Amino acid sequence: MTSYHKMTKAELIRQVESLQAQMNRRHPPDERLHTMDKYGKAKPAHEELKPSVEKLRELSSHLQIALEAERTRIAREIHDELGSTLTAIKMELSWLAKVMAKSRKFPAARTAAMIGHVDSAIQTVKKIATDLRPSILDNLGLWAAIEWQAQEFQKRMGIPCTLEMAAPEMEMGQDLSNAIFRIFQETLTNITCHAGATRVTVKAQTCADGVMITVSDNGKGIVPADMVNGKSWGIVGMRERAKCFGGDLNIAGAPGHGTTVILRMPLEKKHE
Repeated sequence: MTSYHKMTKAELIRQVESLQAQMNRRHPPDERLHTMDKYGKAKPAHEELKPSVEKLRELSSHLQIALEAERTRIAREIHDELGSTLTAIKMELSWLAKVMAKSRKFPAARTAAMIGHVDSAIQTVKKIATDLRPSILDNLGLWAAIEWQAQEFQKRMGIPCTLEMAAPEMEMGQDLSNAIFRIFQETLTNITCHAGATRVTVKAQTCADGVMITVSDNGKGIVPADMVNGKSWGIVGMRERAKCFGGDLNIAGAPGHGTTVILRMPLEKKHE
Protein backbone atom coordinates (compact mmCIF):
# COMPACT_ATOMS: atom_id res chain seq x y z
CA MET A 1 0.00 0.00 0.00
CA THR A 2 1.29 3.45 -0.92
CA SER A 3 2.60 5.42 2.09
CA TYR A 4 0.90 8.76 1.39
CA HIS A 5 1.83 10.29 4.75
CA LYS A 6 5.49 10.33 3.67
CA MET A 7 4.75 12.38 0.54
CA THR A 8 5.20 16.13 0.28
CA LYS A 9 2.19 18.34 -0.51
CA ALA A 10 3.32 18.72 -4.14
CA GLU A 11 3.70 14.94 -4.51
CA LEU A 12 0.22 14.36 -3.08
CA ILE A 13 -1.29 16.86 -5.53
CA ARG A 14 0.52 15.18 -8.46
CA GLN A 15 -0.75 11.78 -7.30
CA VAL A 16 -4.34 13.05 -7.16
CA GLU A 17 -4.03 14.53 -10.66
CA SER A 18 -2.53 11.27 -11.95
CA LEU A 19 -5.40 9.20 -10.55
CA GLN A 20 -7.97 11.60 -11.97
CA ALA A 21 -6.30 11.39 -15.40
CA GLN A 22 -6.39 7.57 -15.23
CA MET A 23 -10.10 7.68 -14.43
CA ASN A 24 -10.73 10.01 -17.38
CA ARG A 25 -8.82 7.73 -19.77
CA ARG A 26 -10.62 4.61 -18.61
CA HIS A 27 -14.05 6.21 -18.41
CA PRO A 28 -14.60 9.51 -20.24
CA PRO A 29 -17.25 11.68 -18.53
CA ASP A 30 -19.95 10.82 -21.07
CA GLU A 31 -19.38 7.07 -20.67
CA ARG A 32 -19.41 6.82 -16.88
CA LEU A 33 -23.07 6.04 -16.36
CA HIS A 34 -22.70 2.36 -17.26
CA THR A 35 -20.06 -0.20 -18.18
CA MET A 36 -20.48 -3.75 -19.46
CA ASP A 37 -19.79 -6.85 -17.40
CA LYS A 38 -18.26 -10.03 -18.87
CA TYR A 39 -21.71 -11.21 -19.95
CA GLY A 40 -22.38 -8.06 -21.95
CA LYS A 41 -24.86 -6.66 -19.44
CA ALA A 42 -24.81 -3.05 -18.34
CA LYS A 43 -23.73 -2.36 -14.79
CA PRO A 44 -23.30 0.92 -12.87
CA ALA A 45 -19.91 2.42 -13.63
CA HIS A 46 -19.47 3.53 -10.03
CA GLU A 47 -18.84 -0.10 -9.03
CA GLU A 48 -15.74 -0.25 -11.23
CA LEU A 49 -14.66 3.25 -10.22
CA LYS A 50 -15.10 2.67 -6.48
CA PRO A 51 -11.45 1.63 -5.80
CA SER A 52 -10.17 4.73 -7.62
CA VAL A 53 -12.62 6.97 -5.74
CA GLU A 54 -11.51 5.49 -2.40
CA LYS A 55 -7.87 6.01 -3.36
CA LEU A 56 -8.60 9.64 -4.29
CA ARG A 57 -10.41 10.11 -0.97
CA GLU A 58 -7.44 8.70 0.93
CA LEU A 59 -5.10 11.02 -0.94
CA SER A 60 -7.40 13.96 -0.24
CA SER A 61 -7.36 13.12 3.47
CA HIS A 62 -3.57 13.05 3.61
CA LEU A 63 -3.40 16.26 1.61
CA GLN A 64 -5.73 18.01 4.08
CA ILE A 65 -3.60 16.77 6.98
CA ALA A 66 -0.44 18.03 5.27
CA LEU A 67 -2.04 21.42 4.60
CA GLU A 68 -3.18 21.67 8.23
CA ALA A 69 0.35 20.90 9.45
CA GLU A 70 1.73 23.58 7.14
CA ARG A 71 -0.84 26.11 8.35
CA THR A 72 0.21 25.38 11.94
CA ARG A 73 3.90 25.80 11.14
CA ILE A 74 3.42 29.08 9.28
CA ALA A 75 1.11 30.47 11.97
CA ARG A 76 3.65 29.72 14.70
CA GLU A 77 6.51 31.25 12.73
CA ILE A 78 4.52 34.40 12.03
CA HIS A 79 3.44 34.71 15.66
CA ASP A 80 6.80 33.85 17.23
CA GLU A 81 9.27 35.47 14.83
CA LEU A 82 7.47 38.44 13.30
CA GLY A 83 5.36 39.09 16.38
CA SER A 84 8.36 39.17 18.72
CA THR A 85 10.32 41.42 16.34
CA LEU A 86 7.51 43.95 16.18
CA THR A 87 7.12 43.85 19.95
CA ALA A 88 10.84 44.56 20.34
CA ILE A 89 10.59 47.53 17.95
CA LYS A 90 7.68 48.93 19.95
CA MET A 91 9.65 48.61 23.19
CA GLU A 92 12.65 50.41 21.67
CA LEU A 93 10.46 53.24 20.36
CA SER A 94 8.74 53.57 23.74
CA TRP A 95 12.14 53.74 25.47
CA LEU A 96 13.36 56.33 22.98
CA ALA A 97 10.24 58.47 23.49
CA LYS A 98 10.70 58.33 27.26
CA VAL A 99 14.42 59.21 27.19
CA MET A 100 14.02 62.03 24.69
CA ALA A 101 10.78 63.45 26.08
CA LYS A 102 12.47 66.60 27.43
CA SER A 103 14.26 67.42 24.19
CA ARG A 104 12.65 70.21 22.19
CA LYS A 105 13.93 68.78 18.93
CA PHE A 106 12.59 65.30 19.51
CA PRO A 107 9.62 64.53 17.19
CA ALA A 108 7.30 63.19 19.90
CA ALA A 109 4.20 63.21 17.70
CA ARG A 110 5.91 61.30 14.92
CA THR A 111 7.30 58.75 17.38
CA ALA A 112 3.83 58.24 18.85
CA ALA A 113 2.51 57.69 15.33
CA MET A 114 5.26 55.12 14.69
CA ILE A 115 4.32 53.26 17.88
CA GLY A 116 0.70 53.31 16.67
CA HIS A 117 1.74 51.79 13.32
CA VAL A 118 3.70 49.06 15.10
CA ASP A 119 0.68 48.31 17.31
CA SER A 120 -1.45 48.01 14.20
CA ALA A 121 1.11 45.67 12.60
CA ILE A 122 1.17 43.49 15.73
CA GLN A 123 -2.63 43.14 15.60
CA THR A 124 -2.45 42.27 11.90
CA VAL A 125 0.15 39.59 12.59
CA LYS A 126 -2.04 38.12 15.33
CA LYS A 127 -5.06 38.09 13.00
CA ILE A 128 -3.13 36.38 10.17
CA ALA A 129 -1.73 33.75 12.54
CA THR A 130 -5.18 33.12 14.05
CA ASP A 131 -6.83 32.84 10.63
CA LEU A 132 -4.19 30.29 9.61
CA ARG A 133 -4.51 28.27 12.78
CA PRO A 134 -6.47 29.34 15.89
CA SER A 135 -4.27 28.54 18.88
CA ILE A 136 -7.39 27.95 20.95
CA LEU A 137 -8.01 24.76 18.94
CA ASP A 138 -4.70 23.33 20.14
CA ASN A 139 -4.79 24.73 23.67
CA LEU A 140 -8.44 24.37 24.73
CA GLY A 141 -9.95 21.91 22.26
CA LEU A 142 -12.68 21.74 19.65
CA TRP A 143 -15.65 22.97 21.69
CA ALA A 144 -13.81 26.11 22.84
CA ALA A 145 -12.67 26.75 19.25
CA ILE A 146 -16.24 26.43 17.93
CA GLU A 147 -17.48 28.83 20.61
CA TRP A 148 -14.71 31.31 19.74
CA GLN A 149 -15.44 31.05 16.00
CA ALA A 150 -19.16 31.63 16.56
CA GLN A 151 -18.39 34.73 18.64
CA GLU A 152 -15.97 36.02 15.99
CA PHE A 153 -18.61 35.48 13.31
CA GLN A 154 -21.18 37.45 15.32
CA LYS A 155 -18.72 40.26 16.04
CA ARG A 156 -17.47 40.51 12.47
CA MET A 157 -20.79 40.13 10.63
CA GLY A 158 -23.17 41.68 13.17
CA ILE A 159 -25.44 38.63 12.87
CA PRO A 160 -26.72 37.19 16.17
CA CYS A 161 -25.31 33.69 16.60
CA THR A 162 -26.83 31.51 19.32
CA LEU A 163 -24.61 28.68 20.51
CA GLU A 164 -25.94 25.63 22.36
CA MET A 165 -23.47 23.15 23.84
CA ALA A 166 -25.45 20.04 24.77
CA ALA A 167 -22.65 17.90 26.20
CA PRO A 168 -19.03 18.04 27.40
CA GLU A 169 -16.23 17.65 24.89
CA MET A 170 -15.12 14.11 24.07
CA GLU A 171 -11.52 13.11 23.58
CA MET A 172 -10.67 12.85 19.88
CA GLY A 173 -7.66 12.87 17.58
CA GLN A 174 -6.18 16.13 16.36
CA ASP A 175 -6.87 15.37 12.69
CA LEU A 176 -10.55 14.70 13.39
CA SER A 177 -10.80 17.84 15.50
CA ASN A 178 -9.22 19.86 12.67
CA ALA A 179 -11.66 18.46 10.11
CA ILE A 180 -14.74 19.25 12.21
CA PHE A 181 -13.52 22.79 12.90
CA ARG A 182 -12.74 23.50 9.22
CA ILE A 183 -16.17 22.24 8.13
CA PHE A 184 -17.77 24.50 10.74
CA GLN A 185 -15.68 27.45 9.49
CA GLU A 186 -16.71 26.81 5.90
CA THR A 187 -20.37 26.61 6.94
CA LEU A 188 -20.18 30.08 8.51
CA THR A 189 -18.33 31.37 5.43
CA ASN A 190 -21.14 30.10 3.20
CA ILE A 191 -23.70 31.86 5.40
CA THR A 192 -21.71 35.07 5.11
CA CYS A 193 -21.40 34.88 1.32
CA HIS A 194 -24.71 33.41 0.23
CA ALA A 195 -27.45 33.16 2.88
CA GLY A 196 -28.47 36.75 3.53
CA ALA A 197 -29.34 35.61 7.06
CA THR A 198 -30.12 37.76 10.10
CA ARG A 199 -29.94 34.96 12.66
CA VAL A 200 -27.81 31.82 13.09
CA THR A 201 -28.14 28.96 15.59
CA VAL A 202 -25.35 26.48 16.32
CA LYS A 203 -25.92 23.27 18.28
CA ALA A 204 -22.94 21.10 19.22
CA GLN A 205 -23.57 17.80 20.92
CA THR A 206 -22.02 14.41 21.53
CA CYS A 207 -23.60 10.99 21.28
CA ALA A 208 -22.48 7.46 22.06
CA ASP A 209 -20.11 7.13 19.13
CA GLY A 210 -19.38 10.62 17.92
CA VAL A 211 -20.15 14.29 17.45
CA MET A 212 -23.06 16.11 15.81
CA ILE A 213 -23.01 19.80 14.92
CA THR A 214 -26.09 21.56 13.52
CA VAL A 215 -25.94 25.04 12.00
CA SER A 216 -29.23 26.71 11.04
CA ASP A 217 -29.89 30.13 9.54
CA ASN A 218 -32.98 32.11 8.56
CA GLY A 219 -31.60 33.19 5.19
CA LYS A 220 -32.90 32.79 1.68
CA GLY A 221 -32.53 29.00 1.77
CA ILE A 222 -30.41 26.71 -0.37
CA VAL A 223 -31.97 24.68 -3.18
CA PRO A 224 -30.70 21.37 -4.63
CA ALA A 225 -29.40 23.07 -7.77
CA ASP A 226 -27.08 25.21 -5.64
CA MET A 227 -25.42 22.10 -4.24
CA VAL A 228 -24.57 20.50 -7.58
CA ASN A 229 -23.61 23.42 -9.79
CA GLY A 230 -20.04 23.96 -10.95
CA LYS A 231 -19.36 26.61 -8.32
CA SER A 232 -20.25 24.59 -5.21
CA TRP A 233 -16.69 23.53 -4.44
CA GLY A 234 -17.02 24.62 -0.82
CA ILE A 235 -19.84 22.13 -0.25
CA VAL A 236 -17.95 19.40 -2.13
CA GLY A 237 -14.90 20.01 0.06
CA MET A 238 -16.97 19.91 3.26
CA ARG A 239 -18.54 16.59 2.28
CA GLU A 240 -15.21 15.07 1.31
CA ARG A 241 -13.65 16.15 4.62
CA ALA A 242 -16.50 14.44 6.45
CA LYS A 243 -16.30 11.25 4.37
CA CYS A 244 -12.54 11.00 4.93
CA PHE A 245 -13.31 10.39 8.61
CA GLY A 246 -16.37 8.21 8.06
CA GLY A 247 -18.71 11.13 8.70
CA ASP A 248 -21.77 12.50 6.97
CA LEU A 249 -22.81 16.03 6.01
CA ASN A 250 -26.46 16.76 5.31
CA ILE A 251 -27.61 20.10 3.90
CA ALA A 252 -31.28 21.02 3.59
CA GLY A 253 -33.12 24.22 2.85
CA ALA A 254 -36.14 25.82 1.27
CA PRO A 255 -36.54 29.18 -0.49
CA GLY A 256 -37.29 31.83 2.10
CA HIS A 257 -36.99 29.41 5.02
CA GLY A 258 -33.26 29.23 5.59
CA THR A 259 -30.74 26.39 5.49
CA THR A 260 -29.72 23.72 7.99
CA VAL A 261 -26.37 21.94 7.90
CA ILE A 262 -25.96 18.79 10.01
CA LEU A 263 -22.52 17.26 10.47
CA ARG A 264 -22.18 13.82 12.06
CA MET A 265 -18.69 12.54 12.75
CA PRO A 266 -17.79 9.25 14.48
CA LEU A 267 -14.91 9.19 16.92
CA GLU A 268 -13.59 6.14 15.09
CA LYS A 269 -13.63 5.97 11.32
CA LYS A 270 -16.25 3.65 9.87
CA HIS A 271 -15.03 1.20 7.27
CA GLU A 272 -17.42 0.63 4.42
